[in-house]
Amino acid sequence: MCAIFVALKKQVKLKKKKASADKNKEVLQSTPAAANQTPNIGIIGWNLPKFMAQHEGYLAEIKRGIESSGGQTIFYGISGGADVLPGFAGNGHRDAQGDLIKKTTDSNFKPNYWLPSRDMVADQIEVLTHQENLTALVFVPWSVSSLVGMMMATARTGIPAIFLPYYKTWPILSSLGDIQDKKDEINISYSHCSSLLLLEIFGLTKLGTLESIFAKDDKKNAQTFALGTGSEMDLASWGGKRVVEMARQNISSKRFFSQASFGNALAVDMALGNSAETVLHLRALAVEAGVPLTPAFINDYAKKVPQLVTMNSSGEFAMNDFKSWGGILPLLGALSGFLQASPTVMGRNLIEFARDAASVKSPFKISNPNRKHGGLSILFGNLAAEGAVFRVAGLKEQWISASGPAKVFNSEAECVSAIQNKKVKKGDVIVLRYCGPKGSPGMPSLDMVPHALEEKGLEDQVVIVTDGRMNASGSTPAFVHVAPEAAVGSALSVVQDGDIIFWNFNERSLTVRLTDTDIKVRLSRWREQEKNMRNSFLFRYSKYSSSSSSGATLV
Repeated sequence: MCAIFVALKKQVKLKKKKASADKNKEVLQSTPAAANQTPNIGIIGWNLPKFMAQHEGYLAEIKRGIESSGGQTIFYGISGGADVLPGFAGNGHRDAQGDLIKKTTDSNFKPNYWLPSRDMVADQIEVLTHQENLTALVFVPWSVSSLVGMMMATARTGIPAIFLPYYKTWPILSSLGDIQDKKDEINISYSHCSSLLLLEIFGLTKLGTLESIFAKDDKKNAQTFALGTGSEMDLASWGGKRVVEMARQNISSKRFFSQASFGNALAVDMALGNSAETVLHLRALAVEAGVPLTPAFINDYAKKVPQLVTMNSSGEFAMNDFKSWGGILPLLGALSGFLQASPTVMGRNLIEFARDAASVKSPFKISNPNRKHGGLSILFGNLAAEGAVFRVAGLKEQWISASGPAKVFNSEAECVSAIQNKKVKKGDVIVLRYCGPKGSPGMPSLDMVPHALEEKGLEDQVVIVTDGRMNASGSTPAFVHVAPEAAVGSALSVVQDGDIIFWNFNERSLTVRLTDTDIKVRLSRWREQEKNMRNSFLFRYSKYSSSSSSGATLV
């Protein structure tokens, strides 16, 4: 009896200790600013002098908004990667230095630090938040990777936060302001900036912020002003004041990363034709937020949310078209039956915006969709035990279920060379491996491959299977983020030329015609590739990054 009493007493002590630890953890994640205290708010941006020069007036307006509401603030410049478009996609756009990017087929054009910089950005913000005892954060991102890294930090720290992007200075978008003639209009695809739109769906900035930079003089532009975005300076002033309110109310940023929010993001992504990059970033955010984002959850949205928009001749949906269709409000209205309640920094719930917009006539038709299912899904099989992302939004129906012989390459340069030298034929399944987070330094996007195929007229004649990333595969069938990747020793590591690969989008299957014994025998002869990049950030990323099925983040 005495022994039982002692055991029970120990259990009570352990529970109290755990409760105390949890409480301390909550305090660390979200320290409230008392009503009689001055909120200490950090403005986070890039540490490059050009960023400071371009944003001088914008940052000053944010600061005025904060100080006029009783807060105090200081700007913190951090390091991070810029968006670097491949030459074929960047033709006519400006790079990080403001120079026009010219068309090129250089297969060595690889932004190796782009993806790993998400973690670097998140880590710097975490350190700053606790070292400077910040009670709230204002983020002024300068690239997609910095934006996602800031979102990761937001989910990680839990303190009040708001995003105030100044898109006109972004290399990927800045050329829009240079358009003088309608015929010279530059169409940015949804695939290249899906994360910018999803930032709004997560409720971390004002709705309509992204679409406000596209085609300006149209009747639908009234939607943007109805949301109250107005000019960039208005956004800066509003954001500065709003973040002080959030700090005083101790609105934890973790509220914005519920499973409902992830579901809403997937619903919007499915409706707009999807981006494989969206899945990769959502998985990374889910890990930071501690929210389960299973393949079954993603596939469930693929089954129930239809693709509402048509793809252009390149197999993509242009953001200029999104603006001409009315933008975010009509889309939310059309999707209101698929959306769930989730907060926004505007003070209203996302579902409220959707229900208000549902009563207005919309070009987005649930009753007459482009496809009855979403444009992307996760496929499984002996070639992808952890899954592979397959986007069908811009593809012909013949590619929904098919098969073909493998043509294997161990690098992007090798693959591009083979395409240019006509060694890849119609019907081939290009297997491009050792391009995942562990196999390739930084997991750069493999955008030169679909471009090389396009130059040879093969863009819709062959298939790509890779453990790497591909920003926009367009009309080329592409299975990306195949996991486990080749670098860790998987079925993908031992596929050989001529092996037949099968897939079926509707059945969610991706297999190679090999038995488990065949794969096991081949793996017994397989040897891990050596990496000659020790004592570098990319080496650490390669060694300690998670699988792409978990967002390819540092662990």
